[in-house]
Amino acid sequence: WCERSEISQLEKFPPTRSAPLAVAGIHSTVLMGKAMEIVEEFMNIHISTNMVFTVVIFLMVYGSYFIATYLSCRRMVAEHCASRWTYASSAKGR
Repeated sequence: WCERSEISQLEKFPPTRSAPLAVAGIHSTVLMGKAMEIVEEFMNIHISTNMVFTVVIFLMVYGSYFIATYLSCRRMVAEHCASRWTYASSAKGR
């Protein structure tokens, strides 16, 4: 297989890489709350249940996509490492 350091690169996700995602999540939450307030105040329409439902569906779809992509990437790296190991061991036998 590959060096342990190569495989561990997939397992690392430092907080500095997730900071923009956290900022975007906070920003979206604040803006959605404000938009919901404005719509409900001026139009007398209660959209909070629909908005929550939409957010849940969005997170389910894109969460599933993220998990599938992550697992696929891990599999491709493992296959690449296995092929490198196979190539290296066959080259030594020559």
